[in-house]
Amino acid sequence: MPVKQRSLRGRTSPGRWASLTPMIAIIALAAMCLLTQPTRAIAAPTSALAADPATTGAMPKRSDPRALLFLGNMNIAPVIYLDGNVPAGLAVDLVRALATHMSRRVEVVAMNWKQAQALVTTGAADALIQINETPERRQVYDFSDPFLESHFAIFVRQDQTGIFGTSSLHGLRVGVESGGLPEQLLGTDPEIPLTVIPGFPEGFRMLKAGTIDAVVVDYRVGSYVLAANHINNIKVVGDPVASSYSSIAVRKGDTALLTEINGALRTIKADGTYQRILDSWAPTVGVFETQAQIDQRVFYGVSITLLALLVTTAVWAAIIRIQVRRKREAEEALQESEEIYRSLVAAMAEGVVFRGADGRITAVNPAAQRIEGRSAEQMIGPTAEDPRMGSVREDGTPFPEESYPSEVTLRTGEPQHEVVMGVRRPDGALVWISVNSQPVLSVGVPGSHAVVTTFRDVTESKLAEAELDRRGTRLEELLAEREKNLIQLGRSFSSIIEVVGQVVETRDPYTAGHQRRVSELAVRISEEMGVSAEVTEEIRVAALIHDVGKMSVPAEILSKPGSLSSAEFQLVKDHAEAGYRIVASTNMTGPTAEIIRQHHERCDGSGYPRGLTADHLLPAAKVLMVADVVEAMASHRPYRAALGVDAALDEIAGGAGRLYDAEVCRACRVVFLERGFEFTPI
Repeated sequence: MPVKQRSLRGRTSPGRWASLTPMIAIIALAAMCLLTQPTRAIAAPTSALAADPATTGAMPKRSDPRALLFLGNMNIAPVIYLDGNVPAGLAVDLVRALATHMSRRVEVVAMNWKQAQALVTTGAADALIQINETPERRQVYDFSDPFLESHFAIFVRQDQTGIFGTSSLHGLRVGVESGGLPEQLLGTDPEIPLTVIPGFPEGFRMLKAGTIDAVVVDYRVGSYVLAANHINNIKVVGDPVASSYSSIAVRKGDTALLTEINGALRTIKADGTYQRILDSWAPTVGVFETQAQIDQRVFYGVSITLLALLVTTAVWAAIIRIQVRRKREAEEALQESEEIYRSLVAAMAEGVVFRGADGRITAVNPAAQRIEGRSAEQMIGPTAEDPRMGSVREDGTPFPEESYPSEVTLRTGEPQHEVVMGVRRPDGALVWISVNSQPVLSVGVPGSHAVVTTFRDVTESKLAEAELDRRGTRLEELLAEREKNLIQLGRSFSSIIEVVGQVVETRDPYTAGHQRRVSELAVRISEEMGVSAEVTEEIRVAALIHDVGKMSVPAEILSKPGSLSSAEFQLVKDHAEAGYRIVASTNMTGPTAEIIRQHHERCDGSGYPRGLTADHLLPAAKVLMVADVVEAMASHRPYRAALGVDAALDEIAGGAGRLYDAEVCRACRVVFLERGFEFTPI
């Protein structure tokens, strides 16, 4: 809601603005002094600028053959330079600090940078100081942790315009140091013609004279060189071409030295030596500005100060107006938020109860009254639940007052979640509720908290759960009874199978026990092959009655001691098909009938009754046929004496892969020869 102008005018007075005048004057004076402050002078040893690359680029010699030789670029003062013939600079001081934490003495040489890199590459020196990592350099060097941060800036003449970054250097003559990072970065752009400068002082003089159009160099180094050599009318433009942390580089693979350098570097950073050295060089790393830039800054400072004196009053008035409006808007928003909050709580289906830090109930919503069957007047005020409610746990035992979720949260400050309890309404009805409680910090009372408790009626869920438990118990009883019946049925089925087998053997006394012994062997073969229990049971049952079809063969043929005629033999062969029809007519589940039908088939198709080949035979039938052959050959028959187990095993070994399944034959031999299987005596 907008604030009326009248109310604002009523809150202001000329005296207030008069009291601000001294403050405004002080601020304006401070701003002018700050903005017109001259740039700090930067000094540098003249020897650093007068060093001759031809002499300093010579092969360095170690005064101590065991010392480590660290090489630096002599042309990047104040980072590294020659003070006479002595290396000096920020990076040199840092390396000397590193050396105090290394196992060998360190010698530092400032020289031509390109030659320095070649010396470390060949192993003539040990490390390079202040070098930036690039993909090409990573192929020949290993780099330490960050050593110094560098920003490579574009320096141009004061009157040059239109240069703002790398892309604006296309077609311009750009001066770079030989072997430096700018040369490697810009050298990949064929549209930027690079000029290798003999040194930064000479490079800036070439820039000022117009021989080249720009110089790209570390901002710290460029500023230092310009100030130390009194070269003016040069400015920095655009963002840095690159910003990176330089490192100390060692020859590729020299991990021992690199590890020692990193350890020393971490040590001087941790003990403050690194920062102290940076601080000691701060005066020589000042920001360079030309005189034109300084004059321009003074002009802007005076203009801003005068403008501030004219605008401050209006700004201050605007601030007060905004603050008043925001305060009123915040109050209105808070009031609206409280109304929304009250409406939400009132509309909730869950019960909500608020308890103060003293434990007294201060507010309840309609749902809480409905669930507990009590009015707000009955609920608000007490510090504990009405003892007539008779709260109980899920197991029916009393629910102690000190264990109520709201009491626990009030006492410990810990939230409680989904605590189920039963409470009694005034009419005696038991209501089950699921309770959550959450602490709420009390405003203005440190360490104190109120509690908000929410709960929902879960009576129907509890009743449904009880009914489900009752039905579950009944279902378990029915399942147990069914399991008992199935066991009894299984026993009855086994008895029937045994009776059928005995009936068959009664008609053929010479093969008494044959089906039972075949079943024993077939089960052992199945177990050796890892056949499932379900399939093994099918094989066992089929084996117990596999000759049931012989009931259709005359007894005199079954017991005939001599050879059979072709007609008699055909009757015997028909017992497999007859057995299939008998079992199939019983509606027995599973493949039992088909297993019986196939037990005289052979894998090469030479068996009967249908001459099936291996691809059309059931795996269970392949097991049964081998067990049947072995038991028959090992036992007496009316027309011959027993041939013995060895002869039977030789038979299946000779027919393995042709008459019989090779895997079944292998398992059968293992059962006899390695597991010690023996037939149960008849």
